[in-house]
Amino acid sequence: MSSTSSAVRAERATVPELRLLPGGRAAQADEREVFNGLRLVRTLAMLSIVGYHVSWQPVFGIAFGLTSLQVIMCTLAARGTKPRPFLTVARKRGLRLLVPWLAWSAVFVAFELGRALQAGSAPFGFFEDWMWTSGTSFHLWFLPFAFVAALTVNVVHRTLRSAHDELQVALLAATGVALLAATSDIKAWLQPTMPFDLWIDGAPTLAFGLALGRSLGSARRRRAVLVFGVALASLVPWLLAPSWLVPSELYARYALAIPVVCAGLLVELPERRWLTALASMNLGVYLVHMLAIRVTDHVPGVASLEALPRTVIVYATCLLAVFLIRRMRVPYVV
Repeated sequence: MSSTSSAVRAERATVPELRLLPGGRAAQADEREVFNGLRLVRTLAMLSIVGYHVSWQPVFGIAFGLTSLQVIMCTLAARGTKPRPFLTVARKRGLRLLVPWLAWSAVFVAFELGRALQAGSAPFGFFEDWMWTSGTSFHLWFLPFAFVAALTVNVVHRTLRSAHDELQVALLAATGVALLAATSDIKAWLQPTMPFDLWIDGAPTLAFGLALGRSLGSARRRRAVLVFGVALASLVPWLLAPSWLVPSELYARYALAIPVVCAGLLVELPERRWLTALASMNLGVYLVHMLAIRVTDHVPGVASLEALPRTVIVYATCLLAVFLIRRMRVPYVV
C-alpha cells in the first residue's frame, strides 16, 4: 500500500482561494487544506464507539461517536467548488467501503461458523434476515450506509452547485432540522426493519454534513459564522421538543455531535504524525473492533475489568491488528 492511506487522502480537498495555514504561511490555490481538529474529533469518535460496544453504555459512546463520524464523512464529501464525477465517486467509495464490507462479512461468517461447529450447533444457524443488508456482524451496516450517503451527497452537491454558498448552507441546515424533527414520524410511517431504521436516524447527517462542507468554501470569517449557524441549527429540535425536560436520545445525539464536529472545523491544531496515523486507521479500527472485543474477552482477567481499561485494551488490539494487516499489503481491507 502507499505511504499515505486512502482515509488520509479522502480528508483533503483543493483550496479554491488563498488561505493562511497554521504558522501564517499562505496556501496557494492548488494546495490542500487539512483540518487537524477534525482528525482529533474523528479519532475520539472512533474510540467512543469502541467504548460503547465494550460497555454498552449509550450516554457517551453512541451519541458522540456514530453521529460525529456520519457528519464528518458527509462534510468531507461535500468540500470543493466542483463535485467529483458520479462514477468516480461510486468506484472509489465502492472500493473503500463495499469491498471491506464483503471481506469482513466473510471473516465474521468464518468466525461464527467455527463457534457453531465447536458448540455442535447447526453450521449456519446463526444467520438472520437482517444480515442480507447489514453484513454478518451488525456493526457492518455502517459501510453500505456510508456508500449510499456518499453518492447522495455527490448528487445534491451537483444539483446545488450554482447556488451561493450562504444560500446552500441555510437550505441544507434547515433540511437537516426538518429531517431530524420528522425522524420519528417517518419511522412510524415506514416501519423499517434493521438496519434501515438506523439509516433513517442517520439521514439528517447528510443535510448537516452538506451544510458544513459547503461552508468551507467561504473566507475564514464567513466560514466561522456559517459553521456556528449550523451548530445552532442542530440544537433547534432538541430545544423545541415538547419533552425537552427529558430530550429524546436522537435529539441529544445530534445536539452533542454536530457542535463538536463544528469545533473540530474551526479550531486549528498543529500537524502531528501520531494524530494523522490514528485518523488514517479509523475505518480499520471500526471494521475489526467487534472481533477484537470477542478475542480479548477470552484473555484471562480482561472480561472482568472496568469499562475504561477494557476499552483501552480493545482499542490497542485494534490498532495492532490494522497495522499488521496493512503490513501484509492486502488492498481495500482496512
